Amino acid sequence: MRTRTLLLLATSFTVCTIAACAIASGGATTSERVQSGGETAPSSVVRAAQVLAAWDRARAAAWARGDPIALVALYARSSATGARDVADLSRWHERRLRVVGLRQQVARLRVLVARPRRVVVEATERTVDATAVARHRRTALPDSAWATHRIRFRRVDGRWVVVEVTAQPAR
Repeated sequence: MRTRTLLLLATSFTVCTIAACAIASGGATTSERVQSGGETAPSSVVRAAQVLAAWDRARAAAWARGDPIALVALYARSSATGARDVADLSRWHERRLRVVGLRQQVARLRVLVARPRRVVVEATERTVDATAVARHRRTALPDSAWATHRIRFRRVDGRWVVVEVTAQPAR
């Protein structure tokens, strides 16, 4: 898989770090930093942002360590997205590379479903600041293009896992 595709996939999972920080900082209203769709209450947006931010941190840590076992645990068993992510990590690992610093720039976050055991968000974002690290070399990876991702989370055994992610170019 090409670097750009990897970065787009990484984008889908690191969507809310910036949004969650913006909400937590209280510097601007939720509607200024994160847009919620339809009838979704602001508390649902905050909750979804927290779910995504925590998941994002765990995924970024797994990639930084080159840890496929930790990465597998972040996905539902039947997730094709998870299988692709683990395969991508394995290819980077085979080349003796780790990817560190995965960070998202989020332009828009919309909550589509907010239930106790299910969260679905649509986010427009891109990955920035990623670095490929080898034993004696660090190479900055290009920022990804803006894309809109629909991310489906499910709560399994007390933790949030990604079921699937679909992506399309941002409009």
